[in-house]
Amino acid sequence: MSRKLNSWMKGKMRDSLQKWADWTGSVVTEVQPSYTSQVDSVTGTLLGERNGDNFTRFNGVVLQADYNAAKNILNRGTDKEITRYMSKTEVQAVLLRRTARFLVRSYRQNKAAFMVCRLWVKGLKLYD
Repeated sequence: MSRKLNSWMKGKMRDSLQKWADWTGSVVTEVQPSYTSQVDSVTGTLLGERNGDNFTRFNGVVLQADYNAAKNILNRGTDKEITRYMSKTEVQAVLLRRTARFLVRSYRQNKAAFMVCRLWVKGLKLYD
């Protein structure tokens, strides 16, 4: 029953948003929502951590978690790699590749910081 109710609520929300968009001349774009609350909205990587209302970036800067997720949803609308109909596993693979690329760039810029990141990536089994 709750699944039907949840689906119904999403449909009502979508319809309401579309009516508002039509009235204001705006456009509604649906996006793949997976990992939007777990991605760092500044770097686009999985190097942060959400704890309740806070999202702590890998460099220690704390963002408001809902704001961070909203920025990720906004960015997802123009993301060329993550499409609306990708599975959660496919989204995760894209994000892990982005995180690895970010860490490689960071290594080139700051080898000391890379040592910490290397240990983190080993935990994800991205680094041999």
